[in-house]
Amino acid sequence: MKAIAIDVEKELVRILVINRKLVIPTDQHRIYHYSPDGPNNPTSLPPTPGRPNELVWLVWGLPQGWRVMIEAKPQFQGLGYMPQDVYTIALDANPVPSGVTLRGPGPTDPPEWWIYDIKLLDGSGHVIDSYDPEVIIDKDP
Repeated sequence: MKAIAIDVEKELVRILVINRKLVIPTDQHRIYHYSPDGPNNPTSLPPTPGRPNELVWLVWGLPQGWRVMIEAKPQFQGLGYMPQDVYTIALDANPVPSGVTLRGPGPTDPPEWWIYDIKLLDGSGHVIDSYDPEVIIDKDP
């Protein structure tokens, strides 16, 4: 497992693999879209300290040769909330950051959602288990 600095700008999503099943302690996470010169930030304020603006997925118990796939649900693909619609986590590429949000709610809009699947794939690429958490994207500042 490679080392990564987990800081307050990253919301940690813990993924456990126990007895060939995915166990996710928290199935809802909140991150914030920061817009330095966009409509959410007309005064050009800096980001609010301590508010995460991206996810980082960390998997424990992944068997050798298996992987976890993070994939936006079809209705959320191509909407531009995250830099990618699909992320893959293997033992040698763990943890995986999402990258900062690319889009979020407007200045007077309620939070938006990015709903995705976490899939556990065996060494042959067969789906062994899946889980569907969600991310709430709010505006900052």
